[in-house]
Amino acid sequence: AVDEATFNRSPEQSQLARESVMAGHAVGRRASDGWIANLDFIDLLGSSFFAEFLTAITRIRYLDEMSFLPRVMKWGDFCRAHDDTAGTRGLCMLFYVDDGWRPGFGGRFQHVVNGKSVRNVEPLANRVLIHEPRIDQIHQVESFTREALRWERCSYSVWYSRRA
Repeated sequence: AVDEATFNRSPEQSQLARESVMAGHAVGRRASDGWIANLDFIDLLGSSFFAEFLTAITRIRYLDEMSFLPRVMKWGDFCRAHDDTAGTRGLCMLFYVDDGWRPGFGGRFQHVVNGKSVRNVEPLANRVLIHEPRIDQIHQVESFTREALRWERCSYSVWYSRRA
């Protein structure tokens, strides 16, 4: 992560994503009910119960560790084409939280083949995308348009790793 000025000065090809990350509630203030629900949700994602559920539906075993990134994306944000292979990742999941998305907002998850989007997935509330990280599983998030100026997309990117 870098500050906005450094990001804007860097060459476009080195800019993977422009987004915000949810970092926590305000220091010195009582945690809101929403923040407590967020922590409960993160506990669920990391539970053995949920790992067993994912194994049952994906047939991918040995999901021992969970890491996550709660994200906020809005007008002008994007994520360039990449794969999710890193370390011992065995499964990737993307969960969309906010409702109110409209087609003119942009911000769709896009499967990419030969540099071209071949499938667009709308970021609808409560939609979950699950895939196995492979170098041939290239994807991106299209830029959010000016029409999304007053809307933010909150999501969780979650990675489950296998034993090394």
